[in-house]
Amino acid sequence: DAISLSRNAPRVPPPLCSICQHKAPVFGKPPRLFSYKELEVATNGFSESNFLAEGGFGSVHRGVLPEGQIVAVKQHKAASTQGDVEFCSEVEV
Repeated sequence: DAISLSRNAPRVPPPLCSICQHKAPVFGKPPRLFSYKELEVATNGFSESNFLAEGGFGSVHRGVLPEGQIVAVKQHKAASTQGDVEFCSEVEV
């Protein structure tokens, strides 16, 4: 791999998230936004049977998307004392 030191080198694209500076993935699918309803359905209404853990930001539930992909869904607590940067650092795009 070569690195260009030219002043005319292409700019790096801006981060996807201005808070946590997540960049676009190099490979794989692009990030996807989910509605609350989609996540509610995937976790069976955030049911106790899908509960995985309690974290600083709230509870984490197992979910299954309609296409069968298994995901972990963090349900943010409004009264959380952790900041946005810490929350974003726990979110994998």
